[in-house]
Order: sequence, then structure tokens, then C-alpha cells
Amino acid sequence: MFKWFFQDNEYLMWPLAGLFLFVIAFAAVLFYVIVVLRKSDEVKRMASLPLDDDSDTVPEEKGVQV
Repeated sequence: MFKWFFQDNEYLMWPLAGLFLFVIAFAAVLFYVIVVLRKSDEVKRMASLPLDDDSDTVPEEKGVQV
């Protein structure tokens, strides 16, 4: 049934190119997370960011009273 649809379709290349681009990007991010971040101390720094209680990082607003 689909053979007649796909045999003369010139636009079939674009969905396949998009799928290929997505797979390459996903593999690149996965490689970065597994290989590059595993070896560095950057993971520890990023993991402590939400728990970091440093008051220098939060800008103070003047004129706002609570």
C-alpha cells in the first residue's frame, strides 16, 4: 500500500534528514554527559549550584521592603 506513495515522493528526504540530525545531536549530548562530565569536577560544581547559599549571587533590589 505504501510502496506507491514512497516510490515517487521527492519530499521523503527531509523527514529522514531531520531524524538523522536528531539522532546525531542526541548522541553528541549523551557522549558529552557520559564521557566528558564524568572525568571533570564540573559535575560537583553544577550539582551544588541549587544548594549554594552565597549571597553575592543574588542581586539586591533597592527600595523593596518586606
